[in-house]
Amino acid sequence: MSFKKTTLALALASVCSAAIATPTVTVPNSTFSKQGLEQKAGTVEGATVEIKHGAALQVGDRMLVEISGNTTVTWPITVDMLSGDDTSVTDPATDASATGVWGLLDSDGATATYRLTNLETAGDVLNTVNSVTKFAGYDVDVVDILASGVNFSVDFKLADGTNVDGDKVTKPVASSQDQFGGSTIAGVDKANEVVDIEAERKTFVGGSTQDVVTITAAAELTPAGGWGKQNQLPTTEEEVATVKNQVFTLKGDFTSTTVTANGVTITPVDGKAVYTYVTGSDAGSAIGDLTTTAQFVITPTGAAALKAPQSFTADVVYEYYNTVIAGSALTGGIASSDTPLGMFDAGTNLDAGEWTLNGSIVHVPYMPYGPGISQIVYVDNKGTQDGSIFVDWYDEDGMSGTCDLTTDYGVAATAGTVTKFTAELKSCILGDATSEAKNKVAFTVTVNSPEDDITVYSAYNVNGSDRGMVNNSQYKGVK
Repeated sequence: MSFKKTTLALALASVCSAAIATPTVTVPNSTFSKQGLEQKAGTVEGATVEIKHGAALQVGDRMLVEISGNTTVTWPITVDMLSGDDTSVTDPATDASATGVWGLLDSDGATATYRLTNLETAGDVLNTVNSVTKFAGYDVDVVDILASGVNFSVDFKLADGTNVDGDKVTKPVASSQDQFGGSTIAGVDKANEVVDIEAERKTFVGGSTQDVVTITAAAELTPAGGWGKQNQLPTTEEEVATVKNQVFTLKGDFTSTTVTANGVTITPVDGKAVYTYVTGSDAGSAIGDLTTTAQFVITPTGAAALKAPQSFTADVVYEYYNTVIAGSALTGGIASSDTPLGMFDAGTNLDAGEWTLNGSIVHVPYMPYGPGISQIVYVDNKGTQDGSIFVDWYDEDGMSGTCDLTTDYGVAATAGTVTKFTAELKSCILGDATSEAKNKVAFTVTVNSPEDDITVYSAYNVNGSDRGMVNNSQYKGVK
């Protein structure tokens, strides 16, 4: 026979209510895939909130609950308080004997206030410490989940507003994170070859026939407990995205090279070598199966000079769809036949290494050409090794070119002398049909001699009276 709370018991409970202790709130937080919910609309079921009470409560005490975001909740009319024997989250050694009912006083969709309307016990001792109140069956908005997540807050007050059962407690009940990580390129997997000037920059130093860049693809992630579902039933499917294409782009100057990626021949366009791994159609892959790496192999053809020095970068994009799961209350989503698919940035401008040259490199950031302007460019070689001279240039209109001054014009950085190559440089830069369009030019001088032996002097003269010295990279400390 149950023991109904008496006037004396109420008085005792009132004294006990002053013994404030923070409640323990347990939420199996639902973490949803951002990509799985993208472009979807509707609600998903919020996780069950279990509140283990930390103080003695009495009839008339208030429980204030709140849901964050724009979610509107239809709060239940009554909520049961369970004894410790009725829930798995409490310690059997300290189980409370009391059960009760919370009745709804008022609500506005985002908040609600409940009043404890009765307490009962199967024994002589009425104790609510460690009793458990559960909230379940409420829905949260997908928009809120994607924006900042949804939190559930609970607080307890006496009828006069005095705090009871500790401070307000807030817990996340629905959050989101990326379904995929970030792609990486390890140091040993980056471009690192040295272009050989002695071989007219057509091969690598040391006889190497290729350079390899290996991108480690972004992994698919799984949070503890798995991804969130449209409802809390174990049999329902997770709201996740399915990758259709993994698109890997290696960026650089691929002049006079061939490029393959994972054994597929790539034709670079505008300095971009693009390899697409199509899940579900590549050999051995199922729909959504990801490749773990994309290996680009760059091989010189020996037909023309390789671009060096230069840096390589890489981008990785995952194209995915997230069709609505059968039976789900969610609408919208990205269908597998839709164009464009969803896009996940799995890596932008990743450092993919660099090519260097086996010589001295000096960059001259500015040199004017035009009527009344003459140029003054010398190379000082204080060493004992003669060096051939290469020039790479570009102008203010984006035009560019490369010259082998030694082969084409017969000028070299002779050891132990100062060599002027102003005329040869001018012929290299202006020796084409569009030369009149060139007014301001930047160029890089590469000399096949030890770097410490070479100094480049760069200046210009206007109308024979106004000389302007150009601070090139040797004076900036930049190579």
